Amino acid sequence: MSTKRTGRLKVEGSGARHYIYVASNRSQALHTYLRAHSITAGPPQPSSSDIDSIALGRGLDLKAVQALLDQWS
Repeated sequence: MSTKRTGRLKVEGSGARHYIYVASNRSQALHTYLRAHSITAGPPQPSSSDIDSIALGRGLDLKAVQALLDQWS
């Protein structure tokens, strides 16, 4: 995974799990935003230098989550 992430955020899959990778300085705000919109998401976890990952709960409508990300970005 690249440590440079620019542009829009997106839902990424790894096996049966889905994650969002976001700059560390924005991860807590994104987590709060997702939870405010009833999205089940784990707390931000360090993934690589200056990048955190947010694990999404199972069974979510991934298109709806992506739409929220597009609105937040």
